Amino acid sequence: MRLGSKTPFCPDPYDRAMAIFWAHYIDQMVLEGSKRTLNVEGEQLKKNNKQVSDAMQVLEGLLNGNKYFGGETIGFLDIAFGWIAIWLDAIDEVSGVQFFDPHQYPLLLNWKNKFREIDAVKDSLFPMEKLVCFFRKYRGYSKVELSEATK
Repeated sequence: MRLGSKTPFCPDPYDRAMAIFWAHYIDQMVLEGSKRTLNVEGEQLKKNNKQVSDAMQVLEGLLNGNKYFGGETIGFLDIAFGWIAIWLDAIDEVSGVQFFDPHQYPLLLNWKNKFREIDAVKDSLFPMEKLVCFFRKYRGYSKVELSEATK
């Protein structure tokens, strides 16, 4: 994995393996869990939100006072979680669930805000209103599929 010919990205095999592990964890626990909030209700919603909250707490601890997951510079895990963090804002708006609670996850919220200010990230962000529209449609399609499956 390289950003350029002279810039190794995760050159240490152990660091690379850990970054890949945590990227998978984020994908499974945070992204998939947050998407599920769009189509579950009641006790299942509470259980799902607890799972996402627990995962966010783990990520809060991973930052360990650093500016980024990669330390003082952006790393693989920052990029892997960065776009998901942006999606979470849109899912928040559609579901009414606040994933980046400033009292529970102040380090993650600070990280997300810093990540969004990186020029390359700012220039490539998908418009929030389009993401919200996408997740509203996703929610509608998911509920139709669920109701069809339970007939």
